[in-house]
Amino acid sequence: MESILKCLMDTMESSPKLQNSILQALQFISSSKNVDWHRVNRVVIHLLSKKDPTVRALALRFLATRSKVNLTNLQSLLGEFSQDSDPRVRTVALKGFETSHQRGGVLDSESLYEFGILSLNDDDLNVRVEGIKFLWIMANLYPHRVVQIKNQGPKVTLVNYVFQKICSCLYDTSSRVRAMACALLGTLQHVDSNLLLQALSKRIINTDEPEKEDEEGTDFDAFQGNEKNVFGEAVSSNSDILILNDTSLNANAAAGAFVHGLEDEFMAVRSATIDSICEVSLRSLKFCSRAIAPLVDMFNDEIDTVRINAMNSLRKLGSAAKFTEEQTQIILSGLEESQQNGRFAVHLLIRSTQLTSTQCLTATIQALLLNLSKYPQDVDSIFQCSKCLGLNHPAYAALITEDLLRLDSRFIPRESNISDLPYVTIMIMLFNAASKNSAILTILPPYANAHYNFMKDKYSKYIPTIEQFSFKISLCDRGLYKEVTNEGHGILQNLVSKISSIVFMVNNNKFQNAINFIQSCKTDFLKISKLDKLTEDKYQFYIAYLKCLKFISKARLCSPSHLSYTKLTIKLISKTYDMEHAYLGLSKEVLLQIYIMRLYSNLMFLLNLNSLYLSPFVPPTQGTISPSQNISTYESSLVSCLKRISEYCKKYDQELPSLYSGLTTLDMGQVAVDVKQMEKALVLNPINEKNLIKKVYAEISEPTPNFETPAEFHYFLSKTIQVKAVVYNTDNISNLVIQVLFPDNTKVTYPITRPQVKPLGPLTIQICSDINIKCVQPWNEKCYISISIGLVFPPTDCIFSPSITNDKDLGFVKLSGDLLFYIYPKAK
Repeated sequence: MESILKCLMDTMESSPKLQNSILQALQFISSSKNVDWHRVNRVVIHLLSKKDPTVRALALRFLATRSKVNLTNLQSLLGEFSQDSDPRVRTVALKGFETSHQRGGVLDSESLYEFGILSLNDDDLNVRVEGIKFLWIMANLYPHRVVQIKNQGPKVTLVNYVFQKICSCLYDTSSRVRAMACALLGTLQHVDSNLLLQALSKRIINTDEPEKEDEEGTDFDAFQGNEKNVFGEAVSSNSDILILNDTSLNANAAAGAFVHGLEDEFMAVRSATIDSICEVSLRSLKFCSRAIAPLVDMFNDEIDTVRINAMNSLRKLGSAAKFTEEQTQIILSGLEESQQNGRFAVHLLIRSTQLTSTQCLTATIQALLLNLSKYPQDVDSIFQCSKCLGLNHPAYAALITEDLLRLDSRFIPRESNISDLPYVTIMIMLFNAASKNSAILTILPPYANAHYNFMKDKYSKYIPTIEQFSFKISLCDRGLYKEVTNEGHGILQNLVSKISSIVFMVNNNKFQNAINFIQSCKTDFLKISKLDKLTEDKYQFYIAYLKCLKFISKARLCSPSHLSYTKLTIKLISKTYDMEHAYLGLSKEVLLQIYIMRLYSNLMFLLNLNSLYLSPFVPPTQGTISPSQNISTYESSLVSCLKRISEYCKKYDQELPSLYSGLTTLDMGQVAVDVKQMEKALVLNPINEKNLIKKVYAEISEPTPNFETPAEFHYFLSKTIQVKAVVYNTDNISNLVIQVLFPDNTKVTYPITRPQVKPLGPLTIQICSDINIKCVQPWNEKCYISISIGLVFPPTDCIFSPSITNDKDLGFVKLSGDLLFYIYPKAK
């Protein structure tokens, strides 16, 4: 180590480039424990006398950060070099004061203040930035120290003096200096409240009358022998007074400082000013009440990041922020932002704010409904806003309930559509308000009870538990509701008996009578579903079962070789898969009947093949199976159905179908006779589902329809589309997919993985997935692709998957409607 230091000492008179290398070498050496700091300091201090400014700057930085020298002596050295001729050295010297303080040095020398004041007038912006930071440190270390300008006016505390000096930096020519000044203004503690209020107004505030103590101000009257200064604060007359030679201090430097920052032409300055105003508002209620107006005005800024910053700052103020009706309208205008981040920032602000009138609450609800109609992909955030509005304003919500629901005591209320999202948004707000204000329950219409139960199940994340709700209805209304419920139950039992009659007709070959009876029974199921929303999914399941019986009846009325026979058979087997996979909570008895019906459809399909096989001169038509196809392939589907039924009955202790043993002995030579006899002998059994079943379905919120503005891209490149959807009544994502149907009937499926799924509540998940669309050739015009959510499964029938999806190994059950998204792959 000694030899290395000696070598470095011998080369100190070399070029500046080598001297810089010496300092870098000392950086590594100083990390060793066995260092002769006396010799190292001699080497570094010797380099401070070099003419090259980069050498002096590096040497000064080393002394401030690494060297073990007396910190008091170091501060004197830094003060000397803060007046260096080169701005890089002056910058490092001022930065060294901060480093010295972090290392435990005491910044208490009166001369240090002079260095910071002089640096604010430096020609170099880096020096001015470091000077601002240095004065900020001193003000936070000694906020109550008394300062008096030499041969001038009253005494002030150091923190107020520094606050004014930093305010004067808002007129600096450099945007970086102004941004730093604005950022540090809000972090100064113990600034006089009058001075802070003066920074919010360009008009000079009269301080002759003493202000009441505020949360931000410190009680200076606690000092003994105090006297008042021009800002109304108390300063100690017995403490040491720091005399500063500052001729540049303007008594009104703080006037409108924050306003100037908000009006600055640079985005960074405006954003920093917003942050400072928010910091001060969190500590002072008086300042907060006056800062709301300028912050709300920043919603009109041309830069979106500044607007979002203003929104987030107001949100941090929470219930302390009170908005007038005019300010509320300005805030709500942010919901028209084209960028989703901007709209979500307004949503977060709405959740935390306290509105001041029913007019403000009504305007907010209307703005959210307009936002929902224009940007339906915001539905989750809007529901959360509606929930918070109800919880935060239960008294106002009670006053506007009748207007929101359009209730009139002179007329019977008309029941709203429970699947209408604007209506759901309003009811979420009212139900949450009712959890805090039970008076709302007496205003809600009679059908609200049934709607509450439905929404509590579907939107459990947003609907609270209201124990009093069941007691809300009057005795008369309760009797009516009970009568309607009992009537619906009686109708259901009557319809189930009708289904038994229809199955009897089918089993006895009275197909035309069955078709006529099915239509009237289906109409009755649609009517009863409107009486009881909770069991609507069960009624839809019965309607699907009736469709299966209708397909069987229509197929049996026509010849097996007819084209309609094949199509009806495929529809029948497709519907059985829908019933099996798209409903949650089916009983084992009902599932067995679905499997038997699928077996029945396989028998019908083989009967069609037999008919074609025995009539080889029948020309093949589109949609039928060619006679030359291997019948044994479809017999294997029949055997697969039998095997599944056998395993299912054995597992759940169910009775096997009566013809199970006969159906397992298929003979190729006797297939025509066997299949026909088996079809005649296989008996269908009616279903009676007693469980409360739920239909698995999905709602797509993104992408939004774009007929006017199709997505244009080069056909050779892929187009990424973000798909957002909510899937209800399931938590199993292993078989969920996104399917895209192209104009040429090509279907592409995109599997959904765990990272793309977010749980929203019990049996409710949200999907957010990106799909890549690629075309093999350009299109001549725009056209739509159909996007849907569904689930895939390995079918037990080889006749199913080729007819339903392009994938021969998987079947597909659609859970959502088709969203038409227009694209235009171009050649250039």
